[in-house]
This record gives sequence, structure tokens and C-alpha cells, in this order.
Amino acid sequence: MRIPPTPKTVPRVLFDEAHNNFHTAGGRYKPFADLITSDGYQVTSNKEKFSAQVLKGSDILVISNALGAPQMAQPEAANPAFTDAECDAVRDWVKSGGALLLIADHAPMGAANQILGNRFGVNMSKMFTIDKENYEKESNNPGFIIYTRESGRLADHPITRGRNDSERVNKIIAFTGQSLKGPPGSFAFMKLADSAVDVLQGANTPNSAAGRAQGLLMNFGKGRVVVLGESCDALRATGWSEQDALWNESAGYRQSTVCPQPYALVVGAAEMRASDDQLRSG
Repeated sequence: MRIPPTPKTVPRVLFDEAHNNFHTAGGRYKPFADLITSDGYQVTSNKEKFSAQVLKGSDILVISNALGAPQMAQPEAANPAFTDAECDAVRDWVKSGGALLLIADHAPMGAANQILGNRFGVNMSKMFTIDKENYEKESNNPGFIIYTRESGRLADHPITRGRNDSERVNKIIAFTGQSLKGPPGSFAFMKLADSAVDVLQGANTPNSAAGRAQGLLMNFGKGRVVVLGESCDALRATGWSEQDALWNESAGYRQSTVCPQPYALVVGAAEMRASDDQLRSG
């Protein structure tokens, strides 16, 4: 039985749709937008370039797979999706207390979003991440990387613990994506194994992804940032059925096991009310 959130105020979520986004509130991420709307969150689609005025009044900013061109197959899709002025506006908004969920998937998304990642000290591989030792064998796809508590690659942290044992996340299966490296002080909750590599069609040799991650979070000024290198994870929590959902202790979001909803713990982390010490240490 799910427990809906009881926020003291209505969180205002700004959902970016102004940068050739592959995922939008009215498109591939509509189930996610509908879900948080039904839980009392106020979702607004953004159709404008980011500025202090556009961001003013929002509590959470969701950016999923912004691109430099309308079609992913276009060579220009890897161009920066944002201007420098926009990136500065987002950085300053987060520093003042905003919560950012930035999702940048496999190529060409990494290259398109790196300009914004730079503002938070996040390096994106801009490639495809695979792990031939730690993937879902039934998929026959080494990009379906498995993260579990038992392996240590799914980190213990307030956002993966939930409010009680029923919300505890024990396993995540990624659906391809890229690798990330956060700045000092950031916390990786989806840690890649040393056997993971980044590959790109036409590249002669893969790059090691050891020490990198596909999910990380950090404090930034008065705000929070969560960065995902994968946009369509298949989440399986031990003991849950296909229709069960995960609720996060702070933001109150949930995630069903059906793609393409971004999973709850990630969005919740952006709004997480854990102490700074908890955020750093898990």
C-alpha cells in the first residue's frame, strides 16, 4: 500500500521542453508528470530559454535528454543544448536553493548536456557505457547494467533507504546510458564496477569507466543536484510485484517498474531534506 506525501507546501516542478528534449511532460515522460501531479505537485512545462525570471518561483527543475537539434540522428544533436547564459542562470538558481534533476543519456546526449554539467563539476563520458560482467544476462545486452546493495554498487543512502523497509531499494537495472564523474564531495549512488567501459561506434578502443557512476548527487550552495547518466532505468525492488511502486522519504515520488518513468529515489534526492553530513557520507 503506497503512502502519498504530505508536503506543507505544493512543490512547483518546472519540466524543461525548450531544448529539443527527448523526454517531455507531455510525451515520453507523461506517466511521470501525471503521477507527481496526482500526488499534489504542480507541474509546469517550460518552453523558454532559462533565465532568472523563468526559473523564479520553481522548486524543482527537471531536464531530461536535451539535445542540440530536433532529431537525435542529426549530427548537430551533439551540439550544446544550452547557451552559457542559460547554464549560468541554472547554476545560480540552484545555488540559491533550487533542486535540479539533470538526465543525460548515451551519445549524443552527453555532449549536448556537458555544458551544463560543467557548471556543477560533472564530467560526462559522452559515449555508451557497458559492463560485460555485471549486466542482465537475459537481455543479452551489456548496457543493461545491474546495481545491487549486495555488490556495493547500489550505495546505501537516505534516498535508497526510503522511509521504511517497504520502500528500500535493493536493485536497479540500467537501460544503457553513459558514465559520469562527479566533483569532490559528490555522492555516487549507482557506482560502476571496474569492469565497466565506455564505447562509441567507430572508436578503436573502449575507455575504462572504473571509478565512475551512472547516478550521483551533491549539495550545491543552498540547493541540491542529481545527475543521471541514464533516462529509462528498469527498477526492481526485491519482493515487489511488477505494479508496485517506490516512494521516497522526502519528495514523495514513486517509480513503477515500467519504462519510461524516472525512478523515485532520483527525483527525491534532488529535493532531499537529509542533513549535509548524510548527503556526503550516506
